[in-house]
Amino acid sequence: MKAYEQLLWLLIFGSIVYLLYMVFFKKYRYLILILGSLILLGFASKWMMIFVLLSALIVYLFARIMSQKNETLKSKKAEFDKETFKQEKLKTKKVNKRILIVALILNLGLLISIKYLNFFDGILNSIFSMCNWDFQIPMFKILMPLGISYYTLSNTGYLVDVYRGKYKASKNYLDVLLFTTYFPCLLEGPISHYDQLLPQLKEPQSFRFEHLKKGLLLILVGLFKKIVIADRLAILVTQTFDKGVTGPILILGVIAFTFQLYAEFSGIIDMVRGISKMYGIQLERNFEQPFFSSSVGEFWRRWHISLGTWFREYVFYPLSMSRPINWLCKKLRGKVSNFWETFLPSCIVLFVVWSLTGLWHGASFKYLIYGLYYYMVMMIENIISHYFAHKIKHKTVFHVLGIIKTFILVNIGMLLFRCNTLTDAGQYIMNIFQPSSTKLTSIFEAKECVIAVLAILILGVFEWLQTKKFDIYQRIVNLPRGIEYAAYLILIFGIIIFGAYGLGYIPPDPIYGGF
Repeated sequence: MKAYEQLLWLLIFGSIVYLLYMVFFKKYRYLILILGSLILLGFASKWMMIFVLLSALIVYLFARIMSQKNETLKSKKAEFDKETFKQEKLKTKKVNKRILIVALILNLGLLISIKYLNFFDGILNSIFSMCNWDFQIPMFKILMPLGISYYTLSNTGYLVDVYRGKYKASKNYLDVLLFTTYFPCLLEGPISHYDQLLPQLKEPQSFRFEHLKKGLLLILVGLFKKIVIADRLAILVTQTFDKGVTGPILILGVIAFTFQLYAEFSGIIDMVRGISKMYGIQLERNFEQPFFSSSVGEFWRRWHISLGTWFREYVFYPLSMSRPINWLCKKLRGKVSNFWETFLPSCIVLFVVWSLTGLWHGASFKYLIYGLYYYMVMMIENIISHYFAHKIKHKTVFHVLGIIKTFILVNIGMLLFRCNTLTDAGQYIMNIFQPSSTKLTSIFEAKECVIAVLAILILGVFEWLQTKKFDIYQRIVNLPRGIEYAAYLILIFGIIIFGAYGLGYIPPDPIYGGF
């Protein structure tokens, strides 16, 4: 089935689910979302749908066990004196911690066994070869279930939150299944929080024309980013990296890939948020104008926000409060300045966080280095900022230079991300400093180039207005009806006329969809 035919069927499928949801009994409308999600998973993943059902079952059962133990303890509180209750509470927490560990091993084990099995096999085989052992572990061809990297992290967050007592575990397996399989979030997220998303999914949302309009606007903006910008830039990026281009043209290809990745990923997230908005469900934004960041640390706080939030809540904070880090903090206290007393422990914790962030993107050393590259840059930025930021007089000039510097450093990171291997990345970096071996027009037509540049400029203005707290979505919806509908038509015809599609064109697979 061709790409535009897939898109057509998805639009038809989504429209049917939406109509069924709006006409079904209000109390049971969430069942339509579950059924629609399972049907979509069945078509996309076939038998691999079992993994999402299994993940939901694991977190449901183990979360219920932990929650029941907490409830049992609370029901017996009156039977104990204060000291005894405190001891019983510690015992329950220890038991729940063991239960949590088993649940995490099972839940994360599904992801690790599918996504990282060949990565670890390759490491072991390399060790065997170095030791001259005549033994090799076979490599397996494993298909990735749709959305497993996203719903596994969401479910892991649910388990940890129940363990922490943030909320009680759901008594209904369908609640956990609904949260796990909510179809708009399956392909590329965002990674959701149970207590924020599930109440909206369970609430029987009524049809509201305002929600429909805002949702359609978000979908159209997302389609513009994906079809007009990302898919068109993909032509230049593919030609640049596949044909051994050198010099300034290669630099242009790297920049084009950075914009392609952003336009595609943020565009798909816009569509996800738009679909959810039509149902009256508000998802958190996954991007906050990252290219206006003046540091790499700020860039990553604005880029893939849900992933950064997840690592901060469930990896960074627990490690920061762990015994080894507390021991280090005590050893440093009074012996170094306040900055180094805070920086050195966080430096160790962030090393783990960014190693895992890199590996989350893919099971190879390339992605590990990708994560550690940003880690090193951010650590250097923090040190420089501490010693020199207070000496800067021209804040505006420094801010602009910071944006340019950040953009350059991010493009180097995106080059690592785009290359197949670290060797390829090194070769491309060397090729940048060689004279151009080809003309831009030989790999990217002038008309295509003009459309891409204009579309990026439009996107840039759109993003800049948002940095000024100018809610362009709400402004469009509040326009007089004739002008508002004209804006919708301009977007629709802009996508139809300037979009990259048609006979002979093969659109690329979603980049982040493979994670």
